Amino acid sequence: MIVSLRLIAAACLLALPAAAAEIVTGNDYAPYSDEKLPEGGFATDLVRTVLTNLGDAPRLRFLPWKRGYQMTAAGEALATFPYVRNPDREAEMLFSDALYFDLSRIVFNKAAPIAYDGMASLKGKTLCNPTGYVVYPEIKAALDAKDLRAQEPNDMPACLKFLDVGRADFIISSLPVIRATAGDLGLTEKIGFAETPFKENASYLIVGKRSAGGAEFLNRFNQGLAAFKVSPAYAALVKKHGLDGTIR
Repeated sequence: MIVSLRLIAAACLLALPAAAAEIVTGNDYAPYSDEKLPEGGFATDLVRTVLTNLGDAPRLRFLPWKRGYQMTAAGEALATFPYVRNPDREAEMLFSDALYFDLSRIVFNKAAPIAYDGMASLKGKTLCNPTGYVVYPEIKAALDAKDLRAQEPNDMPACLKFLDVGRADFIISSLPVIRATAGDLGLTEKIGFAETPFKENASYLIVGKRSAGGAEFLNRFNQGLAAFKVSPAYAALVKKHGLDGTIR
C-alpha cells in the first residue's frame, strides 16, 4: 500500500508545473510554523513528514501569509498551511482533512481583563488580528455592525505589542501560539486568557480550486495524513514539539 501511494503521489506531482509544486507556509506562528523553529514548527514538520512518507521530497517555502495564500489561490503554489475554515476561504480553496485541533481563546492584557462569556462581552472593544489570519463569522458580523473595532498589523508579535500598550483590547488565538510569542517578547506575565474557550478549531492544508491537479494531490495527501496520524510516530511528533495534552 505504501509503495502504491508513493507512486501515485509522485505521478501527481510530476504532472504539475514546476512552479506550482511548491508548498508554502509562513512565519511568526510558533509553535506551528516559523522557519526559525526546529523543523519549521509542528505543522511544517507534520506536512513534510506526510509528504515524505508518500515518496515526495516536498519543496516548502516560508513567505508572508497573505502572499502565500494569494499564490495558492491563483494556482502559483500547490498548497499552503495551516489555515482554519471560514466562508471566504471555502469559496476559493479546497481543504485537507484536519491536520490538528486546538482551542482558541480571548487573550487580554491583565491590566484590563475581559470576562468573556459570549460576543456581547466584547462589544465596543478593539480586536487585534494580524493580516491574513482568520476572521470568524461572528467577529465579521460584529465588525460590520460597528460593535467591534479592529487593528490589523502584519503579525502576531505586533498584536501582542498593541495589547501591551493599549492599542487593542483582545486577541483571539490558541494558547500554544500566544505563549510562544509572548515568551519571545518578554510579555508572558502581562497577558491573561479567558476561561471560556472561544472556539475549537481544526487547522488544514489548503489548495486553490483553480490549481491544476490540486484536488488529486489533496486526495493523496489525505490518505498519507490518515495513515500517519494512527501511527505511534504521530504521537511522538506531537511530544517532540511540546504539544502533548494541548492539541488533538
